[in-house]
Amino acid sequence: VKSVAGAANAGGATLVDIACSPELVEIARNAGDVPVCVSAVDPAKFVAAVRAGADMVEIGNYDAFYAEGRIFSAEEVLALTVETRERFGASLPLSVTVPHTLPLDEQVLYRILRATRPNAARIVIYMDQFARTLRGNGVCIFSVTELPL
Repeated sequence: VKSVAGAANAGGATLVDIACSPELVEIARNAGDVPVCVSAVDPAKFVAAVRAGADMVEIGNYDAFYAEGRIFSAEEVLALTVETRERFGASLPLSVTVPHTLPLDEQVLYRILRATRPNAARIVIYMDQFARTLRGNGVCIFSVTELPL
């Protein structure tokens, strides 16, 4: 983390995205001035990381759970979004990655927008399509990021 955050700082990166750990946040913070985003699927884990200096939180990194057969439903992602917003209010930027395992008709972009929009100044939607494959299936990840003005 130290070398990646240092390289990100030297290279002019706009954000470093790391696992949700207060220790890792401190390491990234000490490596430079690049804003730090932490990723997890448990909103309670964000508290210590934000206290340690994380600038942004992301609900995501579902991949580790897929090997265990754990799949996140649209309702779960929405509940995680609402819980995170309730814990931190609108002052902390929040990114929500919608699991690629959801069929397109179940993807919750609109519902996440509704959940995050009441106090949001601006919402940016990212859609990344990766050329690589995951277990023979194309990967399509949608991320909804809320940024204060």
